[in-house]
Amino acid sequence: MESQTRGRVTNGSSDHRHWKKLFSSLSFFSLPFAIGHEDVPHHLPEAHSVPGPPEWATLDVIGSNTLRTIFAPPLWDGDSPISSYLVEWDKEAGIPEVQRITTSQNLNTNEIQTIATSTPDINEIQVIQTSATPQAEVQAITVSPPTGDTTIDSAYSFAISIDTIHVGGSLQYSGQISANAAADGSRSSIAQILENMANMHERPSVERSEINPDGGHTYLVTFPTSMGNVPEMEVFMSDLPISITTLQQGNELEGSFRLEFMGELTADIPSDASSSEMQSYLESLDTIGAVSISRSMADEQGGFEWEIEFLSNSNGGNLPSMEVHGDGLRTSNPVGGADIVVSAGRDGSYISGSYTLAFFGEETNPIPYDADALTVKEELEGLSSIARVHVERTPLDVVGGCTWTVSFLEDGLRSHRGDMPLLVAGSSLTGTPGEIPSIIVTEERKGTIKEVQTINVDGGGADVDPSSSFKLRFEGEETGDILALPLGGNTCLGSTKAKQVITTSTVDTSDVGGDDSVSHLTSFALMYEGYTTSNIMANGAPCEDTSDVIAQELMSLPPLYEVTVSGSDTGVGDEGCSWTVTFLSVMGNPELMSVSAINGHMSTGPGHSVTVGDDYSIIRDTIAMSQPVGFEGDANLIQSELSKLSTIGTVTVSPASAVPDNFGQCIWEITFENKAGDVPTLEVARSGTSLFSTDAELNSGNRIIVTDNTVRGTSEPVSGDFRLEFDGELTGYMPFDASSELMKSSLDALTNIGDVSVTRFGPDVNRCYTWDVTFISDLGPLPILVADDLDLEGTVASMSVSKATVGDLPPFDGPDYGSRVVTDTSELSILIPELKQGIPYYVRISASNSLGTSPSIMPYPPFQIPYPQPPFPPSEVSLEPNDGSTLAVIIDAPFHDGGKDITSFRVDYNTQPFVQEKQRVSLTCSPQPEIQSVTTSATDINEVQYIVLDSSYTGNGEVLEVQNILCDATGGTFGLSLGGDTAYISHDADANDIKESLESLTMIDEVSVAFNNGKTTACAPFDGLAVGDFSVTFQSLSGMTGDLPLMTVESSGLDGARHVGITTAVDGDAPLSGSLKLSFRGAVSEAIDISLANNELANAIDSALEALDTVQQGGVIVSEVNLANGGFEKIFRIEFQGSGVGGNVESLVVVPEHLLVLGSSADAFVLSDGESYAARNGVESVTSLVGNELSGYFRLRLRGHTTESIPFNSSVDEMKARLEELPNIGQVDVQMSGPSKEMAYVWMITFLSNPGYFPPSARDVDSLETLNELSTSVESDASASIIVDTIRNGDDRLQGQFQVTYDDGHTLETTRPLQSFISAEDLKLELEALPNVGQVTIARSKSLVGYEWDIEFTSCALKNSFEVCNDGDLRPLVASNINLEGCGSPSLGVTELSTGSGSGSCPHLNSGVCSDEGTFFNGEYPIRHDIKQLSLGTSYYVQVRLKNSLSHGYRKLSTPSHATPQHNPPGPPPPVILIESTSTSITVGWRKPTENGGKAVSGYELWMEKF
Repeated sequence: MESQTRGRVTNGSSDHRHWKKLFSSLSFFSLPFAIGHEDVPHHLPEAHSVPGPPEWATLDVIGSNTLRTIFAPPLWDGDSPISSYLVEWDKEAGIPEVQRITTSQNLNTNEIQTIATSTPDINEIQVIQTSATPQAEVQAITVSPPTGDTTIDSAYSFAISIDTIHVGGSLQYSGQISANAAADGSRSSIAQILENMANMHERPSVERSEINPDGGHTYLVTFPTSMGNVPEMEVFMSDLPISITTLQQGNELEGSFRLEFMGELTADIPSDASSSEMQSYLESLDTIGAVSISRSMADEQGGFEWEIEFLSNSNGGNLPSMEVHGDGLRTSNPVGGADIVVSAGRDGSYISGSYTLAFFGEETNPIPYDADALTVKEELEGLSSIARVHVERTPLDVVGGCTWTVSFLEDGLRSHRGDMPLLVAGSSLTGTPGEIPSIIVTEERKGTIKEVQTINVDGGGADVDPSSSFKLRFEGEETGDILALPLGGNTCLGSTKAKQVITTSTVDTSDVGGDDSVSHLTSFALMYEGYTTSNIMANGAPCEDTSDVIAQELMSLPPLYEVTVSGSDTGVGDEGCSWTVTFLSVMGNPELMSVSAINGHMSTGPGHSVTVGDDYSIIRDTIAMSQPVGFEGDANLIQSELSKLSTIGTVTVSPASAVPDNFGQCIWEITFENKAGDVPTLEVARSGTSLFSTDAELNSGNRIIVTDNTVRGTSEPVSGDFRLEFDGELTGYMPFDASSELMKSSLDALTNIGDVSVTRFGPDVNRCYTWDVTFISDLGPLPILVADDLDLEGTVASMSVSKATVGDLPPFDGPDYGSRVVTDTSELSILIPELKQGIPYYVRISASNSLGTSPSIMPYPPFQIPYPQPPFPPSEVSLEPNDGSTLAVIIDAPFHDGGKDITSFRVDYNTQPFVQEKQRVSLTCSPQPEIQSVTTSATDINEVQYIVLDSSYTGNGEVLEVQNILCDATGGTFGLSLGGDTAYISHDADANDIKESLESLTMIDEVSVAFNNGKTTACAPFDGLAVGDFSVTFQSLSGMTGDLPLMTVESSGLDGARHVGITTAVDGDAPLSGSLKLSFRGAVSEAIDISLANNELANAIDSALEALDTVQQGGVIVSEVNLANGGFEKIFRIEFQGSGVGGNVESLVVVPEHLLVLGSSADAFVLSDGESYAARNGVESVTSLVGNELSGYFRLRLRGHTTESIPFNSSVDEMKARLEELPNIGQVDVQMSGPSKEMAYVWMITFLSNPGYFPPSARDVDSLETLNELSTSVESDASASIIVDTIRNGDDRLQGQFQVTYDDGHTLETTRPLQSFISAEDLKLELEALPNVGQVTIARSKSLVGYEWDIEFTSCALKNSFEVCNDGDLRPLVASNINLEGCGSPSLGVTELSTGSGSGSCPHLNSGVCSDEGTFFNGEYPIRHDIKQLSLGTSYYVQVRLKNSLSHGYRKLSTPSHATPQHNPPGPPPPVILIESTSTSITVGWRKPTENGGKAVSGYELWMEKF
């Protein structure tokens, strides 16, 4: 059920609100304490303050001069007990606020174009680089003689180790170094031996000192700077004392640095911070959003480059450089300074430069990329082809892009009407290197054209007859007569100004005491187009002087800003005047003015001729208006006559030529200035006839012809919906032509608004309306209504709200002001008596404590009108058995008598419970909701991928790889590795030993080994000519043929020089062979033999792919790529086709563990997503093609509301959420199908509810509009599209009227037409207005399919001097359809909810009805009434009504609800009386008891006591 609770608050001068608003605006009066919780609201009022206003109040009519107000205590008592309440009343009203809502259009709607600059979104990249000055590490190796020696024998030797594991290197041992080794220059020099170590980057620089004092010497080893800070060498083995010291550390960065961006500084960042660490430090700043970091490898000094890409939109555009703070950076070598710099890796997107605009071939000067609106306006208006424009500009976005909106304005030549060509932009914009900013001109609103029709007078080869005239008709309204050739025949627009004559005259009343002249006390007023002049004396001055007065008065009227008046005596001897008024500022021939006259207490008019005074008066003056022949005006007569029609609006009439041609023929163009759209054709008829057409014959064979659509109007009249907001609450949507009843109903539904009345005016010629909303129960100045007109349609349709009357609160200071202080705070209710009947009284209440008085509150409603009421029901009705046939009814006084004396009461009884009849009127329907589909699509472009089987094979047959190994060592073992396996070989191994060791490797099946240069062991020390030297020929390998990678060596297990070198003696060569497997979407193919001929291999790949579950049959086409310019790699083109593998498909994958391709440099890989491969012949190449697939976003718009961006693959839930975010869409159901192979989808949208529409699902929804921001994966493709189709039009909303009829068995009465949405309150008024219906209570409910009104017949009412009480089982109401429509065939019905049960049948009573009427004699309560002649043992139900001169009031059921007549003991007899007494006896007597309990008294007991 619908219900509302409302109230008001005011301090006597400020605004007031309903209770719901009161709670929010006075929330500080609430005390939400929680035990054990310290979260006390901060906005509580100060302790010990004045209280808040009463929480709520109501006001009711009690009787003809009495009101009652009930109120609640304040929510906050000011921390001081409420001591009293002040209730004030007054009949001095305030001023009701009237707010005016108006729809309008601007048909001077010229073109609007936008100029938008943008550039691709490129993220800024900045590079932070740290570095240090290179400083080489210098270490000293000091060789000393053995103890006791002073010289060093060359037979002594030593070896050192270098451990670079901590920097990603390894632990390596040098070869044996002779104690007297040369510093450099030979195989045995220290420089050479150190260079041979695997963890030495390059050859060090070594210097040998002169002889040390102890006979030894020192080697200074300067390491390559690339090795940075080298760990100190250690002595691995030695025959004599060796010491190693570091003289100079290699330079490496250490420490930390900080970065600053836009005023914010990071914490200390380690000098070797990882990418993730750097990201964390930067993203901790408020000025930096998300970033992506990549870090380079360390340089020789431990310096790094961090490439920082700014990902967040908050860091878009061309950013300022970060600032570096490198104070915390250090180096390992103090002389090598640390440095940190920031550089621009890539500027973020930005726009600079200028552009030009061209219009009709003219071009502006260059306009800066950031030009303000005024600059663009001045440049455009500098073009001769542009008169006036209005320009607005959006703020610059982060990249410097913006949008200028150019509105073409009306000018005197109307050069900007209609559809304008687009401005042409010439771009000299610059921006991020490699990117060219775009500038796009878009037509936002097409300029509209006003309708033009032509009227042509054709003389038929002869002169136009000057007496020919015609009249025009438009949409059923006709003009007056119009001359085909204006008077004088020298202008097509006419030049004669209209004249009217004012004449005063009198009747000679000399014979009855009067005179024969116009009275000096007579005055008159003139009326023109609703405006009236002041009174003008008819004979107060000479006629010529009065001319000036008349002219001044007429020119004070808005339509008559220029007239001339000439006057003279009429010459008939009665001092009458004749004034001729010439209308200089009025076109055509205006309507004759009206006149009214006054003389003393006598007045007359308005009319065209009025006489003040009757036949019995001595004053009989006449003022008459006339237009003699020849005084008619014809200046622009066509425009004047058309403008008088209510359906046409304003027109402009322009002649093709200012003067008629030689035959007197004219052509007029009629421009409809404010009539929207393709206007209906004017019709023409010969004067005096009613035969209207577009062609009419006039006098003398002249014809007049109307030509429609000389220019067809392109604007549209108003349509669509709107809604209103009051103080934060919104109505539902209402149609553009909402009735006053619908607007009232919509506003009444808001919880923060009281009673309003609405008056609608209009429509105008374009279906625009005005509504005046008068606030009845909201008093004082109010917040203004806010109109949401985004759903209005039509050419520049808009809605405005203004205050026609500003509300003001009642002053409470009038002569009938009254007040009362309530000190009993336990009874917050008072009666306000002794008021005047039929006059509204306003009430306000305030609370007081010891500190002062609160603001006042006005009850709801804020005023009531005292008026007589039926009496209130008895406060209590008691029922008890009296005897076996009688029940006693005891009736207590009512709360109030309704303002009239209670004259009688009625006691109704029945053996059944009393039930008030209750019926339900239902208005239901079965609306079909709107269904629309949203479909995306793109052109079908197949994905093309390539499989490349790469090979460096030369085509000369298979050639075995031969690698040569040189080993300089004196003992130990070394390792040779291939394919991750290592074979260890003794330094003195022979050829078989080497062969066996190598063939033990997993991938080597067979090798042959041959010694070179006469060597017989794997290793040998350098003998001055050679070292160990052997060759390995690879005969057969598993998984590898052709050109092989060099084997790698591990030499730390050797003795002596410990140096092994490997080179390629013969490069292997072999054609492609082996097999591979392909994977697609997780499915793995069978092995494919790649040694097949190309055509066979293409078929094998095709078959293998189509055998996968993830590829449908025929899903791929595989073809070989012919390398016309030679080459031995194999390339195959794979085109994906069909729904299962359409669009941008996943890349094929060569399964690594099944990649068993053999041959020289053999490899297999897949090209996809635009990847290219250049053939080894250096000429040909192939490029894969991306399959076409949708991506991006789109938006949907319904009228003026647009969704947020919706992904191309939006889920059902997301589509539903985006649509339901729009205020003009309620609830939708979304079903989705797809995707297609292009990732296109179809969403089926069912509009289940629509705000403001009833039932909610009933709406013929406009087709959704699309804003396409989709893209496709194929860069050159622009086919991404989105369309909306209406699958089913929704039913219109429920509208129209119905009637309700009630037949009481005597009369049949019908309500006025009722709106389909009529409120419970209004239906109550309509039903109670029927002569045969008493009082009813009504509750209205809404469902998804209609309305229900539950009507309970509750009490009586006086109708036409007869009392109407609808008691008992009533006939059903009848609901009749007048013009209900929409909503899928509305249906009306009436059902009985509760069968009424009234008084029972009592045939023994004259009325035949079990009802007793009692009359008051003295008005004393309680009243005792006996219901007699009842049946013993039968239960009876009783109700009582009181009656005053109006009618019976509401019933009161008895307590208990029923009682049963039964025999009772007799009542006590009256007191015993003394009849006689003696000294020994007394005689007493008594009367019978008044109640015998239903049986005759059979005896008495007499009791006596001693006195």
